Amino acid sequence: MSVPTTYEEAILALEELMSEEDLYFLDTCRDLECVSVLQPSVGRLLRTQWDLWNPESPLANDLKKLHGQLHPEGMSRFILEAFYKSRLPTRFDRLMAPESRCPISRPYTP
Repeated sequence: MSVPTTYEEAILALEELMSEEDLYFLDTCRDLECVSVLQPSVGRLLRTQWDLWNPESPLANDLKKLHGQLHPEGMSRFILEAFYKSRLPTRFDRLMAPESRCPISRPYTP
């Protein structure tokens, strides 16, 4: 699998990257905070395999410029949250999913 260069490619690539157990966990979880459980493992995998620590990587640049994500941990969480929402069964569920209460998922502002 190639490294995604945009946020949209990253969401699509996660389907192939994640294990069946992780996908089942996301599909049966009804709270956005369940992403916190996957952040240490899957999030680390995204940051290293998708080169999010490199400020010059195309994906990191896309997440900074278009989505306001400045830190690699926030970038991986942002991707995981969007992927979680994309798997919700209905459009209404996706729209009504609560925003994360985790501060790292929000853009850093000094």
